[in-house]
Amino acid sequence: MKFYVITLFLVGAVARAPPQANNQVDKLTRRLEELENQFQEMKKENAQLRSMLTVGKDDNIIDSALNVQDENNDLKARLAAEETRVATLSEKQTQLQKRISRLEKQVADDTDGIMARTAEAADILRKSEQILQEFETLENTTISKKCAFSAVRTSAMFGITGTPQVITYDIQHANKGKDFDIDTGIFTCEVPGIYYFSFTMRTYDSFTIGVNLVKRLAEDETGSGYSEISMQTDPDASKQIMQSQSVMLDLLIGDQVWLQLGPNDLFAIYSNVHKYISFNGFILYPNYQ
Repeated sequence: MKFYVITLFLVGAVARAPPQANNQVDKLTRRLEELENQFQEMKKENAQLRSMLTVGKDDNIIDSALNVQDENNDLKARLAAEETRVATLSEKQTQLQKRISRLEKQVADDTDGIMARTAEAADILRKSEQILQEFETLENTTISKKCAFSAVRTSAMFGITGTPQVITYDIQHANKGKDFDIDTGIFTCEVPGIYYFSFTMRTYDSFTIGVNLVKRLAEDETGSGYSEISMQTDPDASKQIMQSQSVMLDLLIGDQVWLQLGPNDLFAIYSNVHKYISFNGFILYPNYQ
């Protein structure tokens, strides 16, 4: 209807317009008619499309739309299933990682324990081998090693008040086994067993003999030891007296034995080139049990 009004208006205007404008009006009129025709055609097509969709004349389009919708629903369902599966796998992976962590800690703890037990076993083995070696050494020593010594002193020795003195020697007649030290005057046991010791002394003018045979245990390394037997005389300037003493001792490895002049300036012992002072010892029963 609008196009008709516009057309009538244009026709009236053309009747009144000058000749130069008539051409332009004609062109506009034709253009409006073309647009009107196109508009009518589009209305018809739209009506046909609505009719087709309403009455279902184009089943292919509807089926395609429904198929697309079904595919979309299927894809959504599959996507949801995959998401559920991924979540389940993620949970299982988390649990597996926790188990791996626990196993790694357990392995580390077990490794530390095994290393500690291995070190302990190695230490026990080392000590066992050491003990076995010491036993074999001791066994060989007690079977093959001999022990006997004899030493003499060729000079006098005087006591010092408050200071006991180990008697030393300057001549060695025998020292089988090398267990006696002539410089210190001390015998150190290397083979356990029963030992026999003896010694002789001579008085010096009006002095008194005051000599002890001393034993010191191996575990008492810094101790002064204790007297096993003693020798003592009364002062008598008119007599030159010689005395001897002997004893058997049960010794362990490291035990020491020596002769000691008592801590008193009244004590003295005499000797010269005739060797009046002597100290002797030897083993009777090695490894005595």
